Amino acid sequence: MADGLHSWGSSKAPPVSARAPRILDIVAFAFRKGRTYGTVLVDGGSSGPVDVLPDRETGAVAA
Repeated sequence: MADGLHSWGSSKAPPVSARAPRILDIVAFAFRKGRTYGTVLVDGGSSGPVDVLPDRETGAVAA
């Protein structure tokens, strides 16, 4: 496929830790309304926070 999905789909994914959440919610919030925003990663199963990211950029979530 031209978009590269075929090569991605045929590769094996790295092993996942048993502690990794099965469902991950991504929630944007404001440190200071209208000025500084962040992102919270939340375990969808336990509703507990997993991590807080300093911005709402795609790169921060992908890392």
